Amino acid sequence: MNRDAAGGHDTEWKSFWIWSAEIACQVPMLVAVVMFIVFISDPKEFLNTAVSLRDLSFLLYATFFYMLFSGYLITTAVVGVFFGSRISWVYPTIAATLFVAHTQFFQFLLNGWKRPEFTFGVLQASGACIVFACTFVGGRVLSKWTIDKTSLLAK
Repeated sequence: MNRDAAGGHDTEWKSFWIWSAEIACQVPMLVAVVMFIVFISDPKEFLNTAVSLRDLSFLLYATFFYMLFSGYLITTAVVGVFFGSRISWVYPTIAATLFVAHTQFFQFLLNGWKRPEFTFGVLQASGACIVFACTFVGGRVLSKWTIDKTSLLAK
């Protein structure tokens, strides 16, 4: 028997865990992008300077801080609830757009209306791709995880 039909909340909890896993995958991938951007901006300096565990932990915390305080986490959670769709690319597209909008807002808070550098555009584009990929895979996993097995047997 499907627990949702009996008043349970399996689907909501599964959605929450998948969303959490998506965010947990996005953070280290975004840290890797930031490290790559630092590398391409000055490769000699990057190779001469050793990257410590403290540097990586700072980047992880800074990325999570950005996601939390820019409103990205709350808006993706709300959008996931209201715009969850059977069409697999709708939510990932909205989430990627939200990422770009929140990074632009954060850029404005830090620098005002100055023209952003090229590396900021690289961060936005690669971050949007990471968000799209993570949410797309998460949506596929969730759809396979929440299939009602009894309806498949009844066919």
